[in-house]
Amino acid sequence: MEKKKIEISDNNFLEIEYKADFLQAVREHLEIPKDKGVTDEDIKEFVYKSFKNSLDNAQDAEYVDEFMPTDF
Repeated sequence: MEKKKIEISDNNFLEIEYKADFLQAVREHLEIPKDKGVTDEDIKEFVYKSFKNSLDNAQDAEYVDEFMPTDF
């Protein structure tokens, strides 16, 4: 396992632990050419889109509304 600490805003960080296949998933999902490295920005985009997709497809909308306010 590898660890990475990615700055997401001023002094706020996303810390992830991952295996090499995670970077491959990021590469495939974002269609990053094999000759390019996966950047911190790519990882942030992948995580954001993954969470957004999960919330958009949540089957229990009441649960999402209760725990994830939309007016922040």
